[in-house]
Parts: sequence; structure tokens; C-alpha cells
Amino acid sequence: MDEASSPPSKRRRKNPTIITSDMSSSPSPVVVFAHGAGAPSSSDWMIKWKEMLKNALNAVQVVTFDYPYFSGGKKRVPPKAEKLVGFHKDIVKNTVAKYPGHHLILAGKSMGSRVSCMVAAEDDITASAIICLGYPLKDMNGAVRDDTLLQLDIPVLFVQQRWALSSRKVGSCSQEDEVTQRVTCD
Repeated sequence: MDEASSPPSKRRRKNPTIITSDMSSSPSPVVVFAHGAGAPSSSDWMIKWKEMLKNALNAVQVVTFDYPYFSGGKKRVPPKAEKLVGFHKDIVKNTVAKYPGHHLILAGKSMGSRVSCMVAAEDDITASAIICLGYPLKDMNGAVRDDTLLQLDIPVLFVQQRWALSSRKVGSCSQEDEVTQRVTCD
């Protein structure tokens, strides 16, 4: 049967503008997943999300780690996020070296999300996307910390609990907030 007499559905499948989600044509991504300020990478929450990210993204690996302030098994107050960027960046670079040719996805929980965004904004890091499981948009005094977000030119997925979106205490903002008006959303 020649192409001219093929059913229309077959012609549509050959249309080059159709985007498919077939992961077999590209290698599985590698994910670097950073914990939040209050619990280490060994927490039940992090273990559960590590597995969910691995399965949902068909990831070759989800790398978790603990920031140095959690070393020795003793919980301490975390330093400012800016002071964690160097350590986090080293983890990312080591992971990329171990998994060459795989897309890099950065992920984090709350503070780990913020540091992941800061790392992605660095010139020598090439991430394909960021997944933020909670994001501390406002500091303890209510000041908006959106400079890093506005620098990013890669897709960022924000996952916020519904209650967090309506509460000013937790450092998030409503959809009508001026920050959401300044970022590009697709």
C-alpha cells in the first residue's frame, strides 16, 4: 500500500511536530536530591521520595547526600544556603562525572530546593531541570528571595502543599503574588 492511501492516523504519527515521551531514545536521567534543613537524607520522607523520583523519572540513579552540618549524626542549625552551594556543587560534579551522557536533574526538599536552584544557576553546571519539593520563597523576616529563580533558564517544577500556598508563615506565596507575575510559566 502506498503512502497516499494510508489511513490518516498513520500519517499523523509520522508528523515531525508530535512530541512523544519515549524515554528509550535518550539515556535515563541522573538525579541529585538534597534534603531540607530539618532531616537528613536517611529520613523516611527522603527515602520515600527518592524511590518515587527514581520510578517516575526512570532515573539511572537518585543520589542523596547530607550537608556537612549533619555530620556526626548530630543535628545542628543549618548555615545560610549560600554556604552550602560549594559542597552541593561538588556532589553534582562528582555525579555528572560518574554518569556521563545522562541528563542531570536537581531536586530538593525546602532548603535543599533553594540550594539546588542556586547550584543550577552556576555557570559551570548544566542541569536539564529542577524539582522543588517545597521552596522557601520568603525568609524568616518575610523578605522575598526570588533572585535565583529569576536567573534560571531551565524548567523548574514546584510542588507545594495546598496549606503552604495559603500561609504566609511558611515562606510561600499565593498565585497572585508579585513573584509569580515576574517568572515565566508554561
